[in-house]
Amino acid sequence: MTKPTVAFFKNIFPVIIALVFYVAVSGCQKEEGTMENAGKKIDQGIEKTAEVIKQAGEKIGEGTEAVKDAGVKVGEKVEEGWETTKEKSAEGLAAAKDAGVVMGEKVEEGWEATKEKSAEGVEATKDALGLPVQKTEEQTQQ
Repeated sequence: MTKPTVAFFKNIFPVIIALVFYVAVSGCQKEEGTMENAGKKIDQGIEKTAEVIKQAGEKIGEGTEAVKDAGVKVGEKVEEGWETTKEKSAEGLAAAKDAGVVMGEKVEEGWEATKEKSAEGVEATKDALGLPVQKTEEQTQQ
């Protein structure tokens, strides 16, 4: 081989090697088939499902917070009702006590009036029957 031929091969050899690698690498790449497409669609479906589940979880969290807030409000209303019940019960108890005292006084007044009227009735009956009047202890002490 002559010098120009050797120089030519020296210069062209790296280009040939590069072309061989290029052809080999480009030949290995295949177009996506139905399985690859199906796999991609499954991956997309899983991603969408994960997103929907995440959104549902957020909604459940919001619902849980709303229920918690409602529970707190109900608890506050129950506490207010309890306090009002205690106050009204105390007021009712005081009113019943006062009414009992007044009733006791009225019963005592009624008893005294009954004793007086009974004594008057006894006296009137004795007078009507013409019986002698007997003095009671109170009358003798006066």
